[in-house]
Amino acid sequence: MKTGIMFVVAVAAACIAGADGTTVKTVPELVDALATYQGGGDVIFVEPGDYDLTGVKMSDDKGGSHLFLKGASLKGTTANCDDVKLIGDGTLRVLDTDNTVGWLSTIENITVTNGWAKSVDGVSSSGVGGGIRGGHSYKNCKIVGNMADKNGGGIAGGSADHCWIIGNEAGGQGGGAFE
Repeated sequence: MKTGIMFVVAVAAACIAGADGTTVKTVPELVDALATYQGGGDVIFVEPGDYDLTGVKMSDDKGGSHLFLKGASLKGTTANCDDVKLIGDGTLRVLDTDNTVGWLSTIENITVTNGWAKSVDGVSSSGVGGGIRGGHSYKNCKIVGNMADKNGGGIAGGSADHCWIIGNEAGGQGGGAFE
C-alpha cells in the first residue's frame, strides 16, 4: 500500500451568505438535500456534527458511495473543518460527485473520513477516490483515513485549496490524492 501525506496550511474561510440552498442537521436531511439540490448555485450547508453514514448508499455506480453530489455545493457552516465530519463505514466511498452536469461543485469546511473505494470487476473507473471521487474544488477540508484499491486513497480528481490530506492509502498511485 502507498500512503500519502500532504499538509497545506489551512486558512479559515467564511460561509457564503445568501446562497440558494438549504441547511441540514441530520444524515436523513443530508441525503434528502443531496437528492433535491442538483443545480449550479445551489448550496447545501451542513451544521456541525459527526454524520455517521453507516447504512447509507446513494450510488451503486463504480463500486458504490455513501453520498452522491450532483451539481450543488456542500459547505460546513463554520470555518473549522473539524466541526463537520462525514464518516464512512469503511465499506464504500464517502462522497461521489458528478462533474458531467455542467457545474463544478465546491466542498468546503468539511472532514471526510473512513471511506473505501473498492475495485469492481470489469469497471475500469472503480477503486479510485476512497474519500471523494470527482473533478471539483475542495476548500479548507480534511481528507483523512480513507483508502482505494487503485488510485487516490483520499481524493481522485479535482483541486484542493487549503486542505489537509493525511493518512490515506491507495493500492496504486496517489495515497493522498490522484488526478
